[in-house]
Amino acid sequence: MNTQPVIGLLGGTFDPPHNAHLSMANAFLRLFPESQVIFLPAGEPYHKKPTQTASLHRLNMCLAAVGDNPHFAVSDVDMVRNGATYTYDTVCIFQEIYPNHSLWWIMGEDSLRYVHQWHKANKLLSLVNFAIARRGDESDFPEITQKIITQQQAAGKMRFLDMPQNPISSTKIRQALADNALGLPENIAQQIPTAVLDYIRQNNLYGFQAA
Repeated sequence: MNTQPVIGLLGGTFDPPHNAHLSMANAFLRLFPESQVIFLPAGEPYHKKPTQTASLHRLNMCLAAVGDNPHFAVSDVDMVRNGATYTYDTVCIFQEIYPNHSLWWIMGEDSLRYVHQWHKANKLLSLVNFAIARRGDESDFPEITQKIITQQQAAGKMRFLDMPQNPISSTKIRQALADNALGLPENIAQQIPTAVLDYIRQNNLYGFQAA
């Protein structure tokens, strides 16, 4: 049994943060009830297109999303670094900050498919544990991913989160906000924390104007 205090690191562009992100964080809390989840809005991730929204807005939206939940926090550590931000470097930073904690990287199953291609992947796999949100059938994973899953689970370094699959997409939310400038479809409004939607309205983000 793990006796170290636990911290979950949840990285992403959060453009915008939505309820699926919170669902992942809450699933991690069910796995480790006394843990803390730190949301890490990205600077400019090397493996994705540049973010659409300014760093400050994405940071503020994350702060709005987590509210006053004592188990949630937000860090700008990936935003203040110059150049591409790699998961390996982020984990090293938090190891220095929390040397006596067990660190878990929270991510979707779709990202797990490519983790072997990440910067310093072998070192990363030895440094941090992984909490995986299921997104579909992992039976079609490449052989190298299946091997990583087997090895990490055998070492007690990988767990799958108990949560329903959630199809919410930041891309689709951004498009819906732009297409419905003054009126938001109910199904989209239900996918975004109220405080985040209020911030989007107040700052006219994604082309969504305050009524």
